[in-house]
Amino acid sequence: SLASLPHGLTNQDPLAREFDLLCLQLAILKTSQSYERLRDRVRDILSQLETKPDVPMIREQLALIQAAQEERWWADITLPRVEQMRRQVRELIKFIDRKQQDLVYTDFVDELGEVQEVDVPTQQTGFSPYQYRRKVEAFIRDHENHITIAKLKRNLPLTAADLTALEEMLFSAAEVESRQRFETVFGKTKSLKRLIREIVGCDRSAAKQAFARYLEGSSLSANQIRFIENIIDFLTQNGVMDPGLLYEPPFTDNHPEGLDGVFADDDADQILSIIRSFNASADVNFTDSQATA
Repeated sequence: SLASLPHGLTNQDPLAREFDLLCLQLAILKTSQSYERLRDRVRDILSQLETKPDVPMIREQLALIQAAQEERWWADITLPRVEQMRRQVRELIKFIDRKQQDLVYTDFVDELGEVQEVDVPTQQTGFSPYQYRRKVEAFIRDHENHITIAKLKRNLPLTAADLTALEEMLFSAAEVESRQRFETVFGKTKSLKRLIREIVGCDRSAAKQAFARYLEGSSLSANQIRFIENIIDFLTQNGVMDPGLLYEPPFTDNHPEGLDGVFADDDADQILSIIRSFNASADVNFTDSQATA
């Protein structure tokens, strides 16, 4: 029955309401193709939440978040289980990074007729983009010592031979299947270098070395040192960084103007230059009106 699913709620967080709607679509769409697509969108959201175990509310639901990403959790899925998952997860959606909030979808690609009670498919067949992404990302992380991936992780320049070796290794792997399959799932808009960097992140020692002048001297304040450490943490985790983030929390925690309020102009320009060097080595060129050197 759909009676227990969300309806008529007011004054709710919009991201939580969008997640409610996604779960509702998941419950009422009949075709297996639509069901698998929506199911994998839910698992994408859960995957983003899993990266934030330090948030107390997320930590309390971590067992569910991890379990519901596995295929076996969905094998005998029922509407009450979907509803239980929705209730436990909806208030956590707000913790997804702003840049990742496009993982919550509300567009109805399928045309819906009259809403009616249906059975959710219990056995799913066919190709799952979600499982494919997880498999390929795990393969790439398992091969971080490959010469090209290691160079990307350490922010070192790549040669044409490096890129050729990367493509040969990647597209010949059984986990990847083929270049066509890879590009269908991951898209063609990002360069391979950027995609790899975002998966493996940056080597912390390489990031610390790039900012060594700010960490090894004794002229910086505690707030300035922490500001640099936050940048290093972000690059280590994400591989690249939009300079515009330096004007948003947590970089505005100690000064509302972010970078420009914590550092003098010359140092601010140098910090932006270092960040852009990491981006450039991964074929990334963010544009932000606030972060112009």
